[in-house]
Amino acid sequence: DRRKINFFVPQFSLQEWKTAEAKAVLEHWYKNPVDETVIDKVFDLAGGNVGRFKAILVDASERGLASACASQEWCTQDELQHYESIDMQGGFGPEKVRRAGWLAHKVAQSSFEQCFPSSGASVFFSPTAFGDTARKFGTHPIYFDANLHAYCARSPYVHRQLRSIKFGFGSRKWWF
Repeated sequence: DRRKINFFVPQFSLQEWKTAEAKAVLEHWYKNPVDETVIDKVFDLAGGNVGRFKAILVDASERGLASACASQEWCTQDELQHYESIDMQGGFGPEKVRRAGWLAHKVAQSSFEQCFPSSGASVFFSPTAFGDTARKFGTHPIYFDANLHAYCARSPYVHRQLRSIKFGFGSRKWWF
């Protein structure tokens, strides 16, 4: 009937993925025994996102872990390019606030575990405006964690990529 339900599933920590209960589910998706090396590798790319974790493991069960991880890295690079275009194509919310590069810089400066407090961005845009824009552009390297009230990198891999972006002049240019 075309109704849509949106809900937030909190990110799993690396320790939660390594519990016996989680490993049983991961083995079901992967169709192979899952050791800590596999969990570490997939967590690096997916972070605590259950849907992304499952997608990588299902893909790995069909094509192999190395191929699935390489594909995910490529998709993440593509997604970061889409995220970069937010400022060039309008920005966040109805006010068209061009702060995507600024937010990426702030998230990159914060530790992966702590994220960037939303109070630092609330002067410019709301979490709703951020979420609507991210959905519109189909890019989610950064997400708003409603429990932490903070903007976070999706995964350790994304966090490292955000840290490697040169803000200003360079191959990737983000002005803020």
